[in-house]
Amino acid sequence: FFVCLLTLDDDTYGDLIRSGKDIELIPQEEEIAEIKWMSVEEYAAQGIWQGSPLYGEMNQVLRDVVSGEKKVESCFVGKRLDIGWRPGANTIYLSKL
Repeated sequence: FFVCLLTLDDDTYGDLIRSGKDIELIPQEEEIAEIKWMSVEEYAAQGIWQGSPLYGEMNQVLRDVVSGEKKVESCFVGKRLDIGWRPGANTIYLSKL
């Protein structure tokens, strides 16, 4: 899986967003088994992330970026953390693509 911070193009979706209408998501069946919009809080509250130093850090960064407290460019440095819900560790990095 992966997490993306997305914003909708105002020229294409602005009228729908302002009117409160739903925007239909159409998954590409060959690549995505399930697609779902959810708030950062709903995502971060999932049981699988609880007790994981790695995902706890990542989810806090997501909260900080969405709230405007931090800019994406200042969020990550290379940091190795225990996964928590299984043995092992992963390293998270900031990507400046």
